[in-house]
Amino acid sequence: MKRSLFGWVLPSLVLFVSGLSIAYGQIGDIVSQVSQSQYANYHIDVENSGLGLYGGSSYDQGYRGRNGDSGPGSLGNQEARLYLQDTFQAMGLDVSIQGTYRNVVGELPGVTNPDSIFIIGAHYDTTSGGDRPGGDDNASGMAGVVEAARVLSQYQFEATIRFIGFNAEEDGLLGSSDYVQNEVLANDENVVGMVNLDMILRPKWDSGGADIDLDLGTRTNYQASVAWAQEFATAAEQYVPSMVIDQTIFNVNGGSDQDPFVTAGIPAFLAIENTAQEIWGGSNEYYHTFHDASDRLANDPNGPSGVLYDFAFATDVTRIAVALIAEHAVPIPVLLCPDSGRLLEGVGEIGEFNETCGSDDVYWGAHGAAFAFAINDPVTQFELCAKTSNRAPRTIKVDIEAKKESPTANLIVTAQLFNWTTGQYETGSLPGTMLLMTTDSNTTFSLDGDAADYVGPPDENGKGEICVLFQTIQTNGPANVRTLIDNVLFDID
Repeated sequence: MKRSLFGWVLPSLVLFVSGLSIAYGQIGDIVSQVSQSQYANYHIDVENSGLGLYGGSSYDQGYRGRNGDSGPGSLGNQEARLYLQDTFQAMGLDVSIQGTYRNVVGELPGVTNPDSIFIIGAHYDTTSGGDRPGGDDNASGMAGVVEAARVLSQYQFEATIRFIGFNAEEDGLLGSSDYVQNEVLANDENVVGMVNLDMILRPKWDSGGADIDLDLGTRTNYQASVAWAQEFATAAEQYVPSMVIDQTIFNVNGGSDQDPFVTAGIPAFLAIENTAQEIWGGSNEYYHTFHDASDRLANDPNGPSGVLYDFAFATDVTRIAVALIAEHAVPIPVLLCPDSGRLLEGVGEIGEFNETCGSDDVYWGAHGAAFAFAINDPVTQFELCAKTSNRAPRTIKVDIEAKKESPTANLIVTAQLFNWTTGQYETGSLPGTMLLMTTDSNTTFSLDGDAADYVGPPDENGKGEICVLFQTIQTNGPANVRTLIDNVLFDID
C-alpha cells in the first residue's frame, strides 16, 4: 500500500452455447472452490521473488524484494512478473504485459457481453530499500487475485473479467495510472467495476484492542464507488457471513491502485485489513519493513505482539471478491454437445455432430448427434466424447433421448464414464445408469461428487475430454430393431 494523503472516516433456467456448464444460483458453489492452501501457495511464491526459486539463478538478487521503480524493475520484480505471467497462462487466460510499468493482465473474455469488463487487481511490487519481502504488502493481495483467477477461469461469463498485477504502486500508483490512461480511457473501455486487494493478511493490531474486521475504502464523494463497495459487503453477508466488515466506507484519496479508476469515474474500491489511517498510525508495526514476511516478526508467535498472518481471513476476503465478480459478470449455464464418437461393438452408425444440440423445438434426428443401431447382436457399444474448459468439475450429467423402432421390443441402455486416472470405463460410475426401454424415453445419468477424474489432460487449448460409453442390449422382440439415441448432452458443473 502506498502512503499518501487521506481523509477521515465518513459516516434451472438453462442456456445453450458451446462451452462449460453452471447454473444460475450456483455462485456459492463457485465461491466454495476458493482454497486456503492454494492461496497460501501463491502467497509464498510471490513473497519469495528475488531468490530465483521460480525463475532460476538469473533472477537471484540475494534477497527477497520486488522493487519496481527503475527500468524493468529489480530482479525480484522481474521474477514475480514472470511467475504471474506463466501462472495466468497455465489457467488458460489471455495474458499480456501492459504499459511502461509492465502490469500483468490475465483476461477471461466474456461470451455474450464481452465489452463489459470487471477487474480484480493488486500490486505485485514492494517498497524500495533492499530486503523487503512484502508478505502482507502486497503478496497477500496478489495471491488473492491469482486464486480468484484459478477459480473463475474454470467457468464462462457473460462479461469479461480481468485479473491484473499492477506494478510500481509503491512509487506513486504508476502502473495503475498508466493502465487507466493508456488502456481503459484510450480505448474507451467499459469497466463496470474494479476491486483492489491490498494488505489483507494481518487484520489483528500489534497494539491490541481493536476488533478484527475488513475495511473498504474509496473516495467517498464518488457515489458509484461507494455503492460498488457496498455490493461487496452485501456479497459477504450472503456468501461469507462469518466475515465482519466495517459498514462505514472510509475515505482514501490515493493510497492504492483503486484510485486512478475512481478519479476516472470508474466504480472501484480498496479491500484492506484496516483503514489506511490505522495502518499508517501503527496498527501494523511491520508495514514496509524487513520483517513483513512469513518467516519474520510479522508472523512470529514469539514476537513482541504475537500477531500472525491470518490466512483464513485473507482467503475469506478472496471468496467475497470471487462472489462479487461472479455475480456481476454473470455465469453462463450451458451444455456441451458431443464432438466425437465411435462404434466399439455391434452394428450401428454414428450420425452428424453439430453445435445446436439441446434445442427443444425439434425432437427427432434434426439436431445433436444421432446414433442409429441395428440390434442383431446381443450388445452394441458406442463411445461419445466432448471437450470442456472446466478442469475440475464437481458433477457431470449426461442427458439423452432414446427412441426404438419396434413398440414391442424391450431394450436396456447403460452408460459409463471414462476415468482418466484408472484408464478404464467404470461400471456403475453413473448412478441410475440402467434404463429399461419399454417406451420411448428421456433420461439423465448423473455423476455426483468429485468428478475431476473424468476430465482428460488439457489439449493445446486448455480443454480436457469427457467420454461416456453407451451400451444397448435388446432383451426381446423382433430381430434387427433400430434404436436411436439422440440429443446427447454433457452437463458439466
